[in-house]
Amino acid sequence: MRSTLAWSEEPLGVDGACSDCTDLAYSPDGEHLVVAAGVRVLVYAAASGELLHSVPVQQRSQAASRHKLPGTAVAAAWSASGRRLALLLAGGGVNLRERSGTEAAALRMPAPATALAWRPPMAAGADDVLAVARADGLLALHGPSARALNLHPGGSHVAVAAGGRRGGVAVYSLAFTTVHGLHRSRYASRSATMTDIVVQDLAYDARAMIACGALVRKVAVYARRLAVLLPGRLLALHYTLVARVDRQLECNLLVATDQHLVLCQDCMMEALDWGGATTRTWALDAPVRYVRCVGGPPGREGLLAGLRSGAVLMLFIDRDAPVPLFMHDAPVRCLDLSAGRGRVAVVDDASLLSVYCLATRARLWGAPGAASAAWNSVCDDMLAWSGGGCLSMRTADFPPHRQPMQGFVVGFSESRVYCLHQATLQALDVPHSATLAHFLALQDFRGAYQVACLGVTEADWRALGWAAARALQLGVARAAWARLRDAPLLEALHRLAAQRAAGLPDAHAAAAVLALQGCFSEAADAFAAAGAPERALDLLADMRMFSEARAFAARMTLPALDAPAEGGAGPGPAEHPDGAGKPPLGPRPADNQLVARLRMREGEWLEQERQDLPAAAAAYAEAGDAGRGVALLASHARWDALAQLAQGLDLGADVAALRVAGEALRGAGHDGAHAALSRLGDVKARCRP
Repeated sequence: MRSTLAWSEEPLGVDGACSDCTDLAYSPDGEHLVVAAGVRVLVYAAASGELLHSVPVQQRSQAASRHKLPGTAVAAAWSASGRRLALLLAGGGVNLRERSGTEAAALRMPAPATALAWRPPMAAGADDVLAVARADGLLALHGPSARALNLHPGGSHVAVAAGGRRGGVAVYSLAFTTVHGLHRSRYASRSATMTDIVVQDLAYDARAMIACGALVRKVAVYARRLAVLLPGRLLALHYTLVARVDRQLECNLLVATDQHLVLCQDCMMEALDWGGATTRTWALDAPVRYVRCVGGPPGREGLLAGLRSGAVLMLFIDRDAPVPLFMHDAPVRCLDLSAGRGRVAVVDDASLLSVYCLATRARLWGAPGAASAAWNSVCDDMLAWSGGGCLSMRTADFPPHRQPMQGFVVGFSESRVYCLHQATLQALDVPHSATLAHFLALQDFRGAYQVACLGVTEADWRALGWAAARALQLGVARAAWARLRDAPLLEALHRLAAQRAAGLPDAHAAAAVLALQGCFSEAADAFAAAGAPERALDLLADMRMFSEARAFAARMTLPALDAPAEGGAGPGPAEHPDGAGKPPLGPRPADNQLVARLRMREGEWLEQERQDLPAAAAAYAEAGDAGRGVALLASHARWDALAQLAQGLDLGADVAALRVAGEALRGAGHDGAHAALSRLGDVKARCRP
């Protein structure tokens, strides 16, 4: 608790001399302070100390009513409702009077009363509660609803008015400092009663209350150790009391380690074991402003200390001499060491954040308007600082990300920032999407994966997985998709990695990644550019994108299956036995290998999945395997379709298939047999019954 003098006044009496202040009281709303000084009653503005009224008191008034008291009254107080008057008698008793002056009650207590006060005004209709301080150190509450006592009815501060001899009046503002300690996600703080400790595990949202039974002055926490400084003793706890030091200890800062306690008082730092024995002391050149335990082996932890002179030191529990790190040009307010122990962030009294490199002792960069700062306990390049109602986070050399936040940053772990606002510590989840986007723009997939592991959304993981796969960083890609538990894609990436290890060209692998991403047209173009059009057609056929595949094949220029040799001539219409001189009806032979490959795949799909046998037979014939189409239709007795197919078969390449079709139609007694056999010129077969 800290007290600050708000204002003071020494009023003069009517004769110009100072009078003793015999009593004072606040008005129920806290706006005015009434002072009894000599023979005058003075009314002051409680906030500014301005004298509003000065009323002389008539010692003899004929109109005033008088009542006999059982003793001399030394203090009086009206209740908030104005219904009762409490009188403190010189003998230590308390006498209650009604507004009319009649006695309501006489309170008798085991020990003399030394002071009394009514409860300040609460809700309308609330009962009056009288608090009486006794000489035995106890506080007694009297009244029908004396279950609670509100010491101050409202406002943002607590004020205490004091009067003394010679009429001096002083008003002090009281501020209760936050007594707390933080180590990673474990936070310990003094409760509102100021005699209990609340221990929270912010990662699991669990809390426990530890009753200490005395005023808690300092708290320090380290791992599963908790140190509590009480008046006249120090407690070491591990969820239960494990050690007690019965010594009067004074300190400004208290730090706990695994086996020691460190007390800081001005320029002195003292290390105690849990039994209370002093193991080491350090005398520094300037008062210690901030100290933080940065971890280390048990019994050899390191302490990072910032002094009022601007010096930053590293002290070790098992060493006598501090290690100077660097000198800052302003008093240190807050500091922290990065996870990699290579950089120190310092916030000074000018609210300037500075980041130093320990290897070179040079200042790397700074930012104004900072109140506190903390490095991420997992990511070495990530720093968070608060100030001006804003939370700022910077990673590496990227621009800082800002968002509104009230309070001070006291810790930063993964994607959680621990913020102390007034007397409450909150864990805020902060996004890392912007930082991830910066890493992806630089193609730094290792750094992007480290940031993503701190906590990002599912969409961010997908963006990282696809970006790494397109860059053929398959290890990062598989790790990203493993986070999403996408087993089919993981298996596909594993096969692709094995193929690359076996010698698959990078261009083919990049095209395969496009196919995995669903960009089939782009993947086909990539395969073609890499010199593998067959893989492009297989991909489009596998996806049943036959129209796109035909358009793709039309763009390719490969030798035709039936292309004539150099200087020769292919079969023309005049060579057809039927002498029609016209191209055959129906499907023609494939123009090139790509079309033949595609039509064969399309025929298989039409036969097996669509059950469209005529279309499948036509596709087989166009692919150059007319016999397969004829056999398919004949086996299913599709004579009409077989007759139509036979009309379009080529007499040069499909003679055998045409003969089989004619014989099948003749055996079935179909009219199409005559036309098919006539095209072959087989008059005898045509005439056989």
